[in-house]
Amino acid sequence: MAYAPLFHEVHSEFFLALCRTINAIVAGTRMTRADILQQLPNLDWGGLERANALIDTLILFQPDGSACLFLDNGIAARATTAELVWLRAMLEDPGAAFLAPADMREAIIERLQAAWQNLQ
Repeated sequence: MAYAPLFHEVHSEFFLALCRTINAIVAGTRMTRADILQQLPNLDWGGLERANALIDTLILFQPDGSACLFLDNGIAARATTAELVWLRAMLEDPGAAFLAPADMREAIIERLQAAWQNLQ
């Protein structure tokens, strides 16, 4: 069995806040440095210097103060192995068949199987 940390980084509050912020900028939301700082969870930054250094590493700022990105791509949501196993179990459980039509369940199971084979 592969190692899966209990608190995986793709599900940390901080990582998800960064993803939401980046995806909002990609979607056209105008955000300033102050807006971005408000989106970040309350962490012990030891002052704003570390938070601002992180923001400057990831985000550019226009002369008017609005944020822009190095690339025009958002960040796709990622599922953990445990979540994918749970999803497959639910889709294959006859008691949960009411959650989605049979053809949709089968299509998702096929995609999960292909993704699982790519991981191994």
